Amino acid sequence: MDSNDGAGMTAGSHSPGRGAPQGWAPVPAGAPGSAPHPSAGGGGAGSAGLTAPGGSGDFLWSPQPPRRRVAGRVLLSVLAVCALVGGGVVLGRVFAPGAQTTDPAPEAQAVSDPLSGAGLRSGDGSFVCSSPGVGVTCWGADLEGRTVAPAAVAGLETVRVSALSVGRGFAVAVDEAGVVYGWGANDLGQLGTTPGDAVTEAIEVGSLPAAPTQVVSGNEHTCALVDSSVFCFGSNRYGQVTGSATEAPSGLTRVPDVEGAIELGTSGYDTWALAAEGTWVWGNNSWGQADPAAQESVLGPVLIAEE
Repeated sequence: MDSNDGAGMTAGSHSPGRGAPQGWAPVPAGAPGSAPHPSAGGGGAGSAGLTAPGGSGDFLWSPQPPRRRVAGRVLLSVLAVCALVGGGVVLGRVFAPGAQTTDPAPEAQAVSDPLSGAGLRSGDGSFVCSSPGVGVTCWGADLEGRTVAPAAVAGLETVRVSALSVGRGFAVAVDEAGVVYGWGANDLGQLGTTPGDAVTEAIEVGSLPAAPTQVVSGNEHTCALVDSSVFCFGSNRYGQVTGSATEAPSGLTRVPDVEGAIELGTSGYDTWALAAEGTWVWGNNSWGQADPAAQESVLGPVLIAEE
């Protein structure tokens, strides 16, 4: 997924003063972001407020109307978070307020150039997670704007990481065998468990059949791509995990009906999967962001055929 797909930011491609990412438009910092429903208010994944460390100020990118599948690929205009597979860096907020309890790890200081040889994907804050192959180190600004020094994520010290993803207030790592770990905010069941307090030590969410080729996190859920099948977990209140909304969060599960997936995306409360014959979409569809032709506010897995 390249920077022209509108799928988050690649390293150095979009910073303050360099113009909006494709499919986004600048709005004043502090302006309300998109919500899961037009009448709900509040911030959604599309607001993506990026607070630059060092007090350089806030800037927001506001999502523009979603684009349909064109010329054999999906143009994701409001993708909230992408994952970097195979180690490297992912940008986004990781911990919930007050959850910064892990002491800085000595080895974390060795990260002298976190962007070298790695892609960068943006969440809705300025927090970075990186893995050299074993364990995960995170740093940046927490949800309250406080600077956090590089710190090793507890519970992952010996885990060989194959994929990382950052959502709104939480993060996910997957090891080489497909075991999924999560930490951070869980007030809405973002980690696929009973909603509760923020998790400061990584917990095991479940196991995939194999290491994923891609992982993406929305505002409250995460999905992984394994051998053309999609597996998701987290809050399912808009059907963003299974395509059928439920009050209770969902543990790691294979998304029904979706076949032949080759790439994933999310605009926060929905999920998209690119396939050879078109694009599978499911989850929140309040503005037609999942399927402009559909009237339903919550959409089950539906295939939008190639035009």
